[in-house]
Amino acid sequence: MPDYTLRHMACAYIWNESNVLMLKKASQGTLFPNLWVPVGGHIEPEEATTPKAACLREIEEETGLSGNQLTNIKEKYITIRRKHDEIRFQHIFVCHTESHEVIDSDEGKLAWIPEEKLLGLEMSITNRMVLKHYFSSDRDTDDLFMGIVDASESKLVWVKLDSLDTPF
Repeated sequence: MPDYTLRHMACAYIWNESNVLMLKKASQGTLFPNLWVPVGGHIEPEEATTPKAACLREIEEETGLSGNQLTNIKEKYITIRRKHDEIRFQHIFVCHTESHEVIDSDEGKLAWIPEEKLLGLEMSITNRMVLKHYFSSDRDTDDLFMGIVDASESKLVWVKLDSLDTPF
């Protein structure tokens, strides 16, 4: 059995009215070249227990939007995907902003995409399935879902994570 490396990430879908801030990744030297992704990145080792803080740091680095410009920040998804010899573990947040102004990102091109056009973008299977689930569920709840990409990489298997009142 091969050794696996862990890629621990955090990202956010940032809404401004019915538009979502997305990043088209550069074609070279990057994870997900030429694909559209939500804003985010790697969780640093010292942030391992605070994915929200990591996500806010990444948002500010990539967009210039600070945490005080974001509202209704909620973690909605945790996804797990095996890609070759790597396990990708991602925390996915949703939030809102009233600001349209973002800085240029050296990660790629930022753009506000109308919500109804998101699923037409070229993106990873994980991001596509997260958005499909989000659009088909009650967005206003605090529900947290875990999704595991199946071996065929054709779907995510979803589990709603409930808080447990009894010890194991």
